[in-house]
Amino acid sequence: MGELVSYTIVLSNAGSAAVTARVTDTLAVSATPGYAQSGQTLAWSKVAVPADGTAVLTVTVRAASGPLPKGYTLFNSVTIGTADGEFTRSAPGVSVEPWRAYAPIVRRP
Repeated sequence: MGELVSYTIVLSNAGSAAVTARVTDTLAVSATPGYAQSGQTLAWSKVAVPADGTAVLTVTVRAASGPLPKGYTLFNSVTIGTADGEFTRSAPGVSVEPWRAYAPIVRRP
């Protein structure tokens, strides 16, 4: 809890022409510059993905450290849209556990 978790969004283009994409990610705290933010949603409107190339975006969040005694799972998904349509990809859930300390008890006879 309270630690940073980073997600990397990689857009790949195997085509022979450059593509401009829209990327939306909800949950983010900080990210690769060039986005517009509304609440917890970040939106990049003109991500240039070169022909036969990639574009990389990074999103970083801080796992909540509030009163969650049993922990929780942090989920994140991203929606990518181009002129050809939209699709959504989800990252595997990240388990956020509270710190636990165990102190052994030693008894003397």
